[in-house]
Amino acid sequence: MEHRMNQMLLLILSLSFVLLNPTEAVCRPRNSAGKVDPGLGHTPEKSSLTPPPTNQAVTPSPSHVTPPSAPKAATPSPSAPKSSPSPKVTPPPPPTPKSLPPPKAASPPPPSPPPPTPSPPPPTYSPPPPPKATPPPTYSPPPPTYSPPPPPKATPPPPAPVSTQPPPTPISTPPPPKATPPPVAITAPPPRSNNGLGVGMMLPGAAALKLKMLCTQLTSYPDLCVSAMTPFLDGNAALDDMKFVFETAVKVVVNETNGLKDLITSYEGKATSPMMVDSFKACKNDYDDALEDIQTAMDAAPSGDYGTLTTFLSSAIDSYGDCDDEFRGLNPLAIQNARLRHLLDNCLAFAERVHWA
Repeated sequence: MEHRMNQMLLLILSLSFVLLNPTEAVCRPRNSAGKVDPGLGHTPEKSSLTPPPTNQAVTPSPSHVTPPSAPKAATPSPSAPKSSPSPKVTPPPPPTPKSLPPPKAASPPPPSPPPPTPSPPPPTYSPPPPPKATPPPTYSPPPPTYSPPPPPKATPPPPAPVSTQPPPTPISTPPPPKATPPPVAITAPPPRSNNGLGVGMMLPGAAALKLKMLCTQLTSYPDLCVSAMTPFLDGNAALDDMKFVFETAVKVVVNETNGLKDLITSYEGKATSPMMVDSFKACKNDYDDALEDIQTAMDAAPSGDYGTLTTFLSSAIDSYGDCDDEFRGLNPLAIQNARLRHLLDNCLAFAERVHWA
């Protein structure tokens, strides 16, 4: 801003100098006589300018006034005596205005800076005025009025909860198990005498050793073989003949099967349940089937039909197993049936050593 003011002042000064200097020359009177300097031959200019008359028209500015034509040169007059009147002296031509340099073009004012963006006024926070203190309420107790409380209403009892679960099913206690009768103890029948030999007769030392050697080397149940065959042999038994040994072993099985049938018949009247009676009867039929198969096998022996012999002996073993299936639960004949199956297995072992012709 200060720089701009300085430029304006310089412009005003330069314009005033240009305008005021030609005004001085124009306003000077042309017929004003000055004192002539005898040495110079012309009158010097007065040091002070005569002010123009008040009714004189104002000279326009030199930019619109045509400069006056140059005055004619004044001829110097001869020096005359002081008493002679001084000739008219033409005033010197007004000094031509000095050519002033053209005023400098005023430089355009600098662009004004953009107006500053007004910053948002800071938020003025005026705290809320403190609440007016309300005077404490004056409490005036109401006059005590006593009214007896109403009698309490009888609340109905809560409804009984409805159980969504089904009623428990009554546990039926099973009837006490019936006392099962003790199984009928059936003992193996004593072996029958063979060839007039007494029961339980002991073999002489040589025959006993021979029988034990055969039972041990050929059969799967050697102890049963010795104990079952000893009552049916004597000291003169031909134990070197394998056909005789085979036939003796088969006689032991038939003898014990018939004795077991007789024992079951005596125990049928002592059975405590009809089921037991039926099981005994079924076993007697199985024993009859086994005896028939053994007889068929022995009939095929003289002709040397070894295939028929072994087939029916194996069928007799199955019949003893069928008797075990007749009982439900405890089988009182299980031990006797196992003994008979093992004896028949020894018979098959001896039959393999016989040379059938």
